[in-house]
Formats: sequence, structure tokens, C-alpha cells
Amino acid sequence: MTFSVIEPKPPYELADGRTIHVTYRYAVATKEVTRKQWADLGMTLPKGQDPSDLPVGGVSWYEMAEFCNRLNAAEQVRLAEWCYFTNPAAEYAHGMLMIDHRRHTGYRLTHAEEWECAGRAGATTASHCGVPDDSLLVEYARYYQNSERGKEAPTRVGMHKPNGYGLFDIHGNVSERNHPFNTHVWSVGLGGLVLGPPWQFVLDRSTLLVAAGGDATSHINIVSTQFSGITGSPTGKAVAVGFRLSVTLD
Repeated sequence: MTFSVIEPKPPYELADGRTIHVTYRYAVATKEVTRKQWADLGMTLPKGQDPSDLPVGGVSWYEMAEFCNRLNAAEQVRLAEWCYFTNPAAEYAHGMLMIDHRRHTGYRLTHAEEWECAGRAGATTASHCGVPDDSLLVEYARYYQNSERGKEAPTRVGMHKPNGYGLFDIHGNVSERNHPFNTHVWSVGLGGLVLGPPWQFVLDRSTLLVAAGGDATSHINIVSTQFSGITGSPTGKAVAVGFRLSVTLD
């Protein structure tokens, strides 16, 4: 798995009037987690999915957290650096503990603001490649315009051009689920995050999940670095939603 390092930059204002700012160094996987990577760590693939370089989808956030921890264990990341911990019944389920991603260096999902900063690669427009039309965006994304009609489905990761930070499939392919946050730390609409305490419980009914970037069925107005849709609870499994990994560096 290859990562791109994202350096902190001064706050910058986007074309939609919001300002985004990440104050620490972090690294983002250049590609979405694949079905083969999922299976190689002993995770069960959803019915109909075979180990391949297609992005995994149709799995819950709880399963994604377990995948992160299996990778942590496989790469001997110190337990003190992990971001996700099982509930008192030792399950990846309601009541799990989630540690502040800014202070721990274990594998995890990408936080919403991290994802937007990395996905834009310095662009202030909705697309990292400028204000696109379909003739341009098809070079960077798998989405409705270049999917087979009636069979709109993702393609192998990394088949289109990357953004300026070397990240593939930021637009389209599968929407990417982000590191979650609870209802009380969400403010000022999408993208207006107020970070919570150093730890939080992950709860079925009050933990919000965001999926960003659009998928193979999405039209051009949805395949965006500024679109983040609330996708339900941590138990939800949407076949068009996958994820990519991040780690905090300092």
C-alpha cells in the first residue's frame, strides 16, 4: 500500500466560501482499499465479490475499523497508537471506542477535512482538475459518463489519472467513507467540523458517517471534492461506498 504525505498549509478559502485547514502532517493511501487487500487480512468479502483490484464496498464502518486494526497488528503498530478499540464485549460494534486521530499514528479512515484537503490538492474548485466538463473528468474518474449503462460499476483502482498529490479515484469509482464523528461535533453544515474530545464512543444511532467523492453511478455534479453525503449509521453497508486509509505523521 502506497501513501502520499500531505503537508500542513495555511487556511485557504474555497470557491463556495468555506475555509479548510489541517494543521498537522498526515499521509493518505494513493488508492482505495481493494477486495484483495481486504481478503488478504482475513476479512470476509460480501457475497458476489472476489479478491481483485476492484475497490471493496458493501461493508460496514465497524468492519472497516477491524480491517484497520488487523493491518496495525500485521505491521506491528504499537497498540497505544491505534485509533479504534472494540466495545466491552470485544466486538467491533455499538459502543466501540474511537481515539482522537490527530494524536495517534495507527491506520484509520481519512477524516472529512483531511480528505477534502488531500482530494483538492490545492484546488479551490469542486474538482481537483479545475472546473471540469465530461470530456475532462473522464480522464480522472469512473462515473456515470464512462460507466456501462445499466451496469454502472467501479473499475480497478488506479486506472485513471491521479490528482496533484498522486491520489487516484478521488472522484468516482466508489464513494469513500470517512473517519466518523458524533452528532454533537457537527456544525455549520457539511465541512464545518468542530472536533470533539480526545475520545468518543461509536454509537449506532448518533454517530454520523460521511461518504465523499461520488461513485460509478454519480453524475458530474456529485463527483466532487466538496460533496459529502451523510450515509447513515456505522452498521450500514452500501455497495457503492468504500474507503481509503490515512495515518497521522506528527
